[in-house]
Amino acid sequence: MLGRLHLIAAGVIPFHLHHLTDTLFYALLFVVTGSVTEFLMAKTGEVVALRQQRAEEVLREDALTGLPNRTVLRDRLQQAARSAHPGQLPFSLLLLDLDRFKEVNDTFGHQYGDLLLQEVGTRLRSALRASDTVARLGGDEFAILLPGTDRLGATVAAEKALRGLERPFVLAGHSLHIGASLGIALCPEHGGDASALLRRADVAMYVAKRAGGGYSIYVPEEDRYSPSRLALISDLRQAIEHGQLSLHYQPKVNLATGLIDGVEALVRWHHAQHGPIPPSDFIPLAVHTGLIRPLSLWVLRTALEQSRRLHEEGLAIRVAVYQALRGMGCDVVQGYFLSRPLPPEECRRYLVEWPQRLAS
Repeated sequence: MLGRLHLIAAGVIPFHLHHLTDTLFYALLFVVTGSVTEFLMAKTGEVVALRQQRAEEVLREDALTGLPNRTVLRDRLQQAARSAHPGQLPFSLLLLDLDRFKEVNDTFGHQYGDLLLQEVGTRLRSALRASDTVARLGGDEFAILLPGTDRLGATVAAEKALRGLERPFVLAGHSLHIGASLGIALCPEHGGDASALLRRADVAMYVAKRAGGGYSIYVPEEDRYSPSRLALISDLRQAIEHGQLSLHYQPKVNLATGLIDGVEALVRWHHAQHGPIPPSDFIPLAVHTGLIRPLSLWVLRTALEQSRRLHEEGLAIRVAVYQALRGMGCDVVQGYFLSRPLPPEECRRYLVEWPQRLAS
């Protein structure tokens, strides 16, 4: 009877059925408890499923800002790339990095740095379309995926994002202006998979950062790892070694007399396939790859040789050779002078900062 009272008190068996015989009572109990067990098992399954779903959401969500994380962004990038077809609008990827964020952390502490990142995420979402994905990649770096957006649309979105960050951020009672640098990569123009687009948007972002902020669209020449840049480096090395460059001479006029006082030697490169390559393109390439020294030596050697020929023909004219390599020692230059019968006073060498003169 005690067992019946416990079951009735627990609500498993209704009170008005307590008078049933033991056989009928426990038969009914078997049926009822079986249903209860199934119900409890179903509820347990739902709880487990909900917990698994939440765990997956946590793995795909940035804990600080609530934005999608790097995993979600990469998945959506890959999906967008697979869905891209000729004739459709391309999509764009923007990478944004805050300027001077470390100063905020060092000055106010990480707690306020976290508040700043949360506010940045909120502003970026407010500035863009609902269909755009704003993700936090980590630290102070954010990414924006723009579906159905071409070059013009990407620049418009970049300007909106940057304008959204122009309003001062208030931290610990202080009003702070936080700038940002933003890089843009377009699909399929700059790559057809997530890894390529992320890397090239990153290259563009650092170009913007070196320029002092704002945004920059990916340019292969700025990418030290791009196939076209590697090919151009190889071609420039060949051009230097095989004398495929040329010098153009720009007259220098004495303003007091109105007469030509000398000439300035300017290096030029006519590529066999691409035609004339501007000095503003191949000089930075030489500087960043270590080819600037052999290039400068070629310019100096060629200018001296051509000056010697002019002297032999009776044309005494001074040649100014503007060198980009500040590290070229006087011993190297002196060696070239001493190995040729040209009087040193006839060839003047000016040392200037690249690229103001050599790239002109």
